[in-house]
Amino acid sequence: MTADEFLDSLKEAIETHFGLPVVLLPQRASTNSARIEILFQRVAECGEGNEKLVFAAEFRTDGTHWKWLGKTISFCRKVHRLSDAYMPFVADGLELRCYWIKNGDAGWRWPSEEERSMPAEYVDSWRLEIDIPDNLLEGE
Repeated sequence: MTADEFLDSLKEAIETHFGLPVVLLPQRASTNSARIEILFQRVAECGEGNEKLVFAAEFRTDGTHWKWLGKTISFCRKVHRLSDAYMPFVADGLELRCYWIKNGDAGWRWPSEEERSMPAEYVDSWRLEIDIPDNLLEGE
């Protein structure tokens, strides 16, 4: 399986689990609604023929609209259940585990003086860790 196919599987699993769009950074998010932004961080050796893929993930809402508050509450409830477990997903017929690890405090970020026209945003940061067989991704 290619790295692109793996990322598509991960993106689809997160969108299905949370019911939110996923943006793979560094592409620019063109939405001002609730979303999850994912950024690749590194590959770490795990031993025994496995490696760990690590991503930074942020849940974001760009505003305080009632609809976004509902999505914020829904995301928080779902992700906190995962913090004691994992999100299963399938890639190339193999069931993998995506662990969601809290990465700082969640909360509202208010615009600076220069960005007064921008809405407040809610940001919740996580680290995703996925152990995969080191031969899962082809071409390496």
